[in-house]
Amino acid sequence: MTCRDIESLIITYTSGAVTPPEVAAHIAGCERCRRLVRALAEPPPVVSPPPDQLRRIEAGILADLKPVKPLPPAGVLWFALLFIFAVVVAVGGVALGAAGWRALSVLQRLAVFSALTAAAGLLAFSAGRQIVPGSKLLVSPYLSVVAVLAGIAGICTSLFHPHAESAFVSTGLVCLRIGLECAVPAALLLWLLLRRGAVLNPMLTGATAGALSGLSGLTVLEVFCPNLNKYHIVVWHLGAALASAAAGLAVGMIAEYSTRPHTRRTP
Repeated sequence: MTCRDIESLIITYTSGAVTPPEVAAHIAGCERCRRLVRALAEPPPVVSPPPDQLRRIEAGILADLKPVKPLPPAGVLWFALLFIFAVVVAVGGVALGAAGWRALSVLQRLAVFSALTAAAGLLAFSAGRQIVPGSKLLVSPYLSVVAVLAGIAGICTSLFHPHAESAFVSTGLVCLRIGLECAVPAALLLWLLLRRGAVLNPMLTGATAGALSGLSGLTVLEVFCPNLNKYHIVVWHLGAALASAAAGLAVGMIAEYSTRPHTRRTP
């Protein structure tokens, strides 16, 4: 046997496992392989750092060490995020009225509000997982946001019909304002909850939280607004959710950029 033939078997030999006799014979007669075996068999030298260096390391760690409150279980966190969504929708519905709910047919109510509830549950689940380190995300948060908004747009497009509307922009801006006014308190409450966790990717979490808060504004509009024009719903109602998601993404980008270490160029 050559040295190249037994290179892969030397580790087995040094561990004390059973090796073919020809391997042991080759090592006994080959100075190069014996040196390699001795090098692998000898434990690496352990050098302890000086005591003063250990004290400096300990002091540096303890200086920034602060107690943290444990996060609630995943189910409790998911329920809390959905509770914020439900509270904003309930308060908005009570304050503005339910003319939109009464204008919808039974099929439209079932389809629209089932989709909104399922979408809120998905986004709340995604946001809750993002602030718990080590949590596995089955679906990309960006994909969840896009899928939710696209799915709701598809449902609205298929359930409602277009009709002429002379005050399309003026009435639409009113609904857009109401949707954003409902999204803002939802976003603040979501931020107060999500900041308790570890926001490892502010852009992802910001987009998800922004979409969830915008979804609360969209739900309030569906309860309140009796305008069933397809273009009004897609442009202005869904537009409030899109604007909220974009705002959350922008805030996350700013937060992520501000926390990055910046290098200063020298001439």
